[in-house]
Amino acid sequence: MQCVACGRRSSYNRAVVDTVTDSEIGVLCPECEHEQFGQMLETGDWTDDECVLCDRDGFYALPEWRAYVVEIDGRRISRSEYSMEPACPALCDKHYGELSETTTVRAENPVSPQP
Repeated sequence: MQCVACGRRSSYNRAVVDTVTDSEIGVLCPECEHEQFGQMLETGDWTDDECVLCDRDGFYALPEWRAYVVEIDGRRISRSEYSMEPACPALCDKHYGELSETTTVRAENPVSPQP
């Protein structure tokens, strides 16, 4: 899956979930998470349904992916999943649009290597 901010296929740390339709719409890679939010998403108190950047309703949840290991037929297999419980950080439509707009701008204006 592609990062909603940079558009690259890469490792991911957070899912991006539309809470109205309960559908996964993308991921947020660790680099973009750090660039956009610093340590805020890891350390904040997310007990309400508000956007992490304003007091509007958060419609785009950013739950963390958690790795775990299962044993199947004597083999250990690594899996990952996310959970919406307990409450996780979320973005309102405006701030999600600003975050995902970065992808559109980069696609329209790709960076060329310098000679």
